Amino acid sequence: MKLLIATAFFAASAIACHGAIIINAAKVGGNIVFTGNGSIDLAGAVMGGTGTLGDPAAVVPNSDILGFDFAGGGTTNLQFYTATSVGNFGAGGTTTSPTATGDSFLVDANLVGLPVGYISNTPISFTSTFVGTSFVSLGITSPGTFVWTLPGDTVTLNVAAVPEPSTYIAGAGLLGLGALVLYRRRKQAKAAQ
Repeated sequence: MKLLIATAFFAASAIACHGAIIINAAKVGGNIVFTGNGSIDLAGAVMGGTGTLGDPAAVVPNSDILGFDFAGGGTTNLQFYTATSVGNFGAGGTTTSPTATGDSFLVDANLVGLPVGYISNTPISFTSTFVGTSFVSLGITSPGTFVWTLPGDTVTLNVAAVPEPSTYIAGAGLLGLGALVLYRRRKQAKAAQ
């Protein structure tokens, strides 16, 4: 039993040591919120230069770009590493947001941008809120999973499904039907007594 527990612990540790950044995009009230967490393993990654971002946060689905610069819009130097992606995550153009916190980070059609001096497997986290938007207004395909790949790691964008209003109406209808069936059964049971 102890061997099984030790094996499970080391297996979990090995998984936890492998880096990857997961970005979740979800509808929260009348906003779209992007939350990213994880780390990048730079083993085998090729650095292609440095640069800055132009906005605190930007999403450009038709160019396969998500950028988050929390130091004040274009002031953080990033080092870029060559990556490949599965393609555009929607048909929308550029939308920016001044609402962002956390580490600077960028994914593009063919690169990943990390803060200059980033050390392999160091934690990265960020959140950005695009106020008064929807996946439709941002031009993002929903639901969907989109992946950028580096030699030793991945960046994954998970776009949550947003229930249509008809889903709520159908749910209310089923709840009402269930209540009607329960009412009739109770009425029949009282009549039988």
